[in-house]
Amino acid sequence: MAVSEERIKARFKERFKTIALANKTLDAFAAKVAPTIVDEAEDGVIDAQLDFFNGLHPDGAFLTMQKADDKAVNDKKKQAQNNNSENQQFNQQNQQQQPPAEMPDWFKPFAQKMEALETEKAQTTIQQKLSTRLKDIPALFYKGRLPKTEEELETVAAEIEADYTAFKQEAANSSANGGPPPRGTGISTADNKVSPAMKRLIEREKETKQV
Repeated sequence: MAVSEERIKARFKERFKTIALANKTLDAFAAKVAPTIVDEAEDGVIDAQLDFFNGLHPDGAFLTMQKADDKAVNDKKKQAQNNNSENQQFNQQNQQQQPPAEMPDWFKPFAQKMEALETEKAQTTIQQKLSTRLKDIPALFYKGRLPKTEEELETVAAEIEADYTAFKQEAANSSANGGPPPRGTGISTADNKVSPAMKRLIEREKETKQV
């Protein structure tokens, strides 16, 4: 009757304490060696058989087996990491490709109100920035010419400045030629007494009130 596999494994762990084989590897080795040793064999006989097997490889058969086990474990870890990375990448791409969830009906009124508040806040900010930008120009002159976005602010401000410069020049020319003074002095503003620049300002104010 052959020695038990458990005795083979016990002697291996006692004799080769620095070698750590995987359980499956040690089980397979013990299963092959056990039939070659009788059950009544002393520990020395088992140790001799272990030494014989270990000497079959120049670097030590058991050490070589341990390196193979370690490599298998590391390869498995790397494969798991690669699979995990690929799964994460797939999930990210899948999430990006999925259409956005539709807004529930009960939330739409709140969303519309929030959007209106954001628009109002943005317009107020633009109005404040425009007023600061045109601090030397009367607000009445550019009433109703508020930019829709901050990107348009500089362009609109430059246009208003150009119009105001032209307006002042025409007003100065009109005064020099004996024309009517600027609006607001109490003098008649009939068409034949108002400068072209002043007419444009009046028309702009009318359009603003109509809006």
